[in-house]
Amino acid sequence: MNTRLTYTVLSFSLLFGACKEFQEPAPDGSDTPVFKLNAMLNGESMNWDVNGVDFKTTSSYSEDALGVIAYEGVIQAKSCAIEACGPRLEVQFRGTEDIDADLKAGNFPFRYYNAKVDSVKQYNVQVVPEVYGDVLNSTWFVDGETYTTDGIQPFSFTKTENDPSIVPVKLVVTFENGCVSEITNNVYLPHHGCDVSIHVTEMDNPQALLYQAIGTGGSGIEYSWSFESGPTASSDEIFYRYNSIPSSGLDRATVTISTDGCTAQNIRQQIVEDSLVTCNVNFSNNIETTTIYSDPSGLTEDLGTIEISYTDEGGNKYINLYTEQPDWAHFEIVDVEDYTDPIVSSNQSSKKITVNFAVRLSNPTLGSIDITNGSVTIPVGLGL
Repeated sequence: MNTRLTYTVLSFSLLFGACKEFQEPAPDGSDTPVFKLNAMLNGESMNWDVNGVDFKTTSSYSEDALGVIAYEGVIQAKSCAIEACGPRLEVQFRGTEDIDADLKAGNFPFRYYNAKVDSVKQYNVQVVPEVYGDVLNSTWFVDGETYTTDGIQPFSFTKTENDPSIVPVKLVVTFENGCVSEITNNVYLPHHGCDVSIHVTEMDNPQALLYQAIGTGGSGIEYSWSFESGPTASSDEIFYRYNSIPSSGLDRATVTISTDGCTAQNIRQQIVEDSLVTCNVNFSNNIETTTIYSDPSGLTEDLGTIEISYTDEGGNKYINLYTEQPDWAHFEIVDVEDYTDPIVSSNQSSKKITVNFAVRLSNPTLGSIDITNGSVTIPVGLGL
């Protein structure tokens, strides 16, 4: 078979909720239920009989502006009115004109999960300035790039887990009084493995300060402090009473942590006597992690991608393309027959297909579920 298949997807649906009820006739005048699902979901039985009182089927067909054709069959609870009310199991076909002709001829060239979707963790980083004095302008230096603005505001940038885990960031601020202050610190992305920040609390007077290091990423964290004014320490916090005030009114504190082979460092320019300070700047960072998925690639000429998704009662969706399939995963269409779906249209061309399958599905937040020993018979809409 020669196809120009660019992308394919097979979709079944199971759904619970509140919907207009109807009685679907059995095909060919038979009283025998022909549409059904039998499977194990994480070891629990899923047995749905369409010709009973609880479930219904529909089939659909659509074509987008690019000529990609979508074929869908649905099994869902008769009481459900919306897709998101779950549980819902979907399997879809998508393909081009050639695959459309094959499907209408009863030739379904889909036999296994043959394409994967790559995923990557994306880090949305925001660096937040902390200034002392009225700002004229400021410049952020991030990874060799320069960003200058009037005044000062937080700066955001995006990295992924494929980027170096340490991002040097420098902030230079010019104040309205002509004073210039700058600081350079590293931003440690989550895949670095550890990070540390500094928190300072004023105790009984501005020269009595509690420095606290907040280290993350590992166990048995070792701390090392150094101060421009002289002292050192090796605990996570240090109480420092300044008997001698630095001439600038500032002290520069540096803390370094080591844990499980990972090291990280943070620097803070701390005001000790504000009457001596004409300007000062520090910054902190916030990192939000998201997962980005790419489209399936590497399709062969005559085999399509099968997408199966399951939506649970809470509306959480699990998809096979979000995770690598185990050795036991399989998909096989074992029977194809002509069928007219009475719910969609009397002119709707459909196929009744029976599929045996086992699959692992994944939700980016909730993890994976397994559907095993699966067998489903559904109508699939193929257009006119």
